[in-house]
Amino acid sequence: MNDGSTARHRSAFTLAANEVRVQAEQPEPGWSFSVGPGLTLLRNSRENFHTALSLTLAGRRRPTAGSVSLDHRGITTQRHADLFKLVALAGAAEVDTLDRIVPVRAVLREQVNWASPWWKHVGKDLWEHDLVRPWLQPLGLDIDLDAKVGEIDPHDRFRLRVLLALVARKDAAVLIMDDVDQVRDMELRDEILAELRELSLSLPVVASTVNPDFSGLATRVIDLRASGEATGEGNAHGESEERHREHSGHGGHGGHGQRGSGEAGGTPMTPDTPAAPATAMTATAMTAQDRARIPAHQDEIPTLSEEN
Repeated sequence: MNDGSTARHRSAFTLAANEVRVQAEQPEPGWSFSVGPGLTLLRNSRENFHTALSLTLAGRRRPTAGSVSLDHRGITTQRHADLFKLVALAGAAEVDTLDRIVPVRAVLREQVNWASPWWKHVGKDLWEHDLVRPWLQPLGLDIDLDAKVGEIDPHDRFRLRVLLALVARKDAAVLIMDDVDQVRDMELRDEILAELRELSLSLPVVASTVNPDFSGLATRVIDLRASGEATGEGNAHGESEERHREHSGHGGHGGHGQRGSGEAGGTPMTPDTPAAPATAMTATAMTAQDRARIPAHQDEIPTLSEEN
């Protein structure tokens, strides 16, 4: 089990996309890139199959073309079933939602029950459960379990989403975080990226975004935008937009002031930011055939979206 405490000295890890296309209309040859340990930002254009790519990297759907490979603990695999088991996924509204009127305790207990053997008793103190406790410090999560999901702030709902994904994959090799821009507040986004960076010291994290890494928090940024949109060194094949940055070479974000609500007010996102929250794909881009590729029970992972 990846308990988040000893993983800072993990063996080599690589997640690679090899000419991956996630829609038939996507131009060839598709995306090719690889990521290693640390926090990776995949910078894409608006409505350019963000969520479909996240689902594909996480083994929740099959690529239209190309392949995804995972090198983990000395073993390399391209099997869809292996990716499904070894990749934690948070933030994709197509497979996870939160009911605002449900208590946090019920949401978390349900996820722990799903992830535990049927015969194993789940105690009353969920914070001390083996699947939960290791991730509380990296995520900075300390919320009232008796509060309803709609009563906790957007930042805590985002943290809860990540926690639920990690509970569902106790042996995760990597966390895929779909659309970090959905919080719609740049200061809050930076706080979340700082927490994901801390988490990435224990478990590699890959997050999708349409915005730059303004505060230099990521280990690397990979530009997936079309060549006409990309700036600097990035291109549509997924070359690095910025030089790789090691955690030791960068300080954290220098002071955020008061945290915005993430739902109203606060610092506005840049013009690149999607106007709509949650998924970066449009309803027309996600076809019925695409939805059929998504497992009906992704693990019952509820997550935050601004509508929930």
